[in-house]
Amino acid sequence: VLVIKVKDYLQSTDFLVTSNMAITKCLKTAQVRASEVGPIEQGATPINQISTPILGWDSVNNPFPATVGRLTETDEELRERFRNAKFERSSNILDSLYSALRNLEGVLEVRIYENDTNVVDEYGVAAHSFMPVVLGGETAKVAQAIWQNKPMGIRSQGNTIVSVNDIQGFSHDIGFERPSPVPIYVKLTITTDPVNFPPNGEEDIKSAIVDYAQSIGVGKDVIFSRLYTPINSVKGHQVDELVIGNTPSPTLSQNVVIPFNAIASFDSNNIEIITIQP
Repeated sequence: VLVIKVKDYLQSTDFLVTSNMAITKCLKTAQVRASEVGPIEQGATPINQISTPILGWDSVNNPFPATVGRLTETDEELRERFRNAKFERSSNILDSLYSALRNLEGVLEVRIYENDTNVVDEYGVAAHSFMPVVLGGETAKVAQAIWQNKPMGIRSQGNTIVSVNDIQGFSHDIGFERPSPVPIYVKLTITTDPVNFPPNGEEDIKSAIVDYAQSIGVGKDVIFSRLYTPINSVKGHQVDELVIGNTPSPTLSQNVVIPFNAIASFDSNNIEIITIQP
């Protein structure tokens, strides 16, 4: 019995067998899609149960984290996609690359930093290189889109490296940046109106803050004053104190600066609400 394990799940392999050998089991890579719509995260390895038995299936697993989905496209997002699509046949390589990446399924945001100088620039991009920052999308497809649209001899860099083969079979390392999440901590003190404040008012405020945060794009600072809008969307309270920061037990009443290759990350577990009843 010969057991062969692949090192790269994304690469396929052909085997030839002789008359005294036979393949009895094999590992098959497939794509799955969530049944629920929305930005639902799924990490690597938790999927290990076959809910509907299939003849011949012994086990199942997900070696990679899933690509985070998105909500149904709004009218404004449709108009933006239409504007981006106009660059698909652009003669400018940067515009063509941006459009190719932005139109990939699951891609939510794209920023491309180009350095055409002879020295490393302020963003850390090497001389005569570029750094695509891509939020969402399947890693292999993002790398393929960069390879198909990048200029010859110019290196793409980032914290994610994918090997792509050209038509001659030569391998090329394609780099791009995945935005690093910056956890944001919020501490809020409110005085509630016992008549108008909802029974689940604290959870409603947390949900409103988290929902608002999804509109904060890559490299965008968290503007302190704008948090009052989602907080005040819940009726029956007044804000006595609001502090935020990127570490637990925040103390700042000012904006939180987010690096160009990062994105603010809000979690309801990181939002503390102190309620005072008159």
